[in-house]
Amino acid sequence: MILGVGFIARIARNCKELFTFCSVIGLAVLVRHSDVFGKMMFRVDPEVHRKASLAAELSGKSLNQWAEEALARAADLPNSE
Repeated sequence: MILGVGFIARIARNCKELFTFCSVIGLAVLVRHSDVFGKMMFRVDPEVHRKASLAAELSGKSLNQWAEEALARAADLPNSE
């Protein structure tokens, strides 16, 4: 059985849990490689943007570097530093 990521992701808290769950029940999770090319655009609340920008500045990183590390942690992936 093959399902798209969107269908099953609602029951998983992070990527590692999603792939473990799918492996256990024998599902293949498909992420089209054409959809994954390193650019992400999304909207956030202005206060979130302000705080993220400040956190990045205080850590001596660009907002992109800071956000990439935050996303990697949230996805439970090794740090990209």
